[in-house]
Amino acid sequence: MDLFWGRHDKRIDKKGRVSVPSDFRAALAEANAASVVVLPEPREPFLRAMAPAEFQDILRQLKQTYGRFDAKRTRASRQLFSRAQEMQFDSEGRIILPKKFLDYADIAETLSFVGAGDHFQIWNSASLDAEESDDDAMADDVLAALEGLPAEGALS
Repeated sequence: MDLFWGRHDKRIDKKGRVSVPSDFRAALAEANAASVVVLPEPREPFLRAMAPAEFQDILRQLKQTYGRFDAKRTRASRQLFSRAQEMQFDSEGRIILPKKFLDYADIAETLSFVGAGDHFQIWNSASLDAEESDDDAMADDVLAALEGLPAEGALS
């Protein structure tokens, strides 16, 4: 699957419709996805969106990690699957974000789509701006940590 890249700022209409960036729709199409799964990000003020196959991978990981009746699996499944919603694109490449999702992410008029590799995030644009300021402050530490790691595929 193609990766989700970049930031795209958009306006949302009064009906909750917003146009998903065309390169994000192209990445989903590459993964044979005609829809997108959206859910509130636990403990964070944004929405996570992904191809349905990516969402199914989460279920597979839960099954591999925890037994069928393990309380952690039960709670994680409930938290993720009860809050997720699969959304179809209309003829103009838009999805309709339900009010509960808009309220969760504090989205009113403008929002930002943010590529995050195998998924993308949907943010209140002002909240994302503040978060990115915090990210900039942490970037030096992350880059320093990555400097010490061997390159993937490098010979030891």
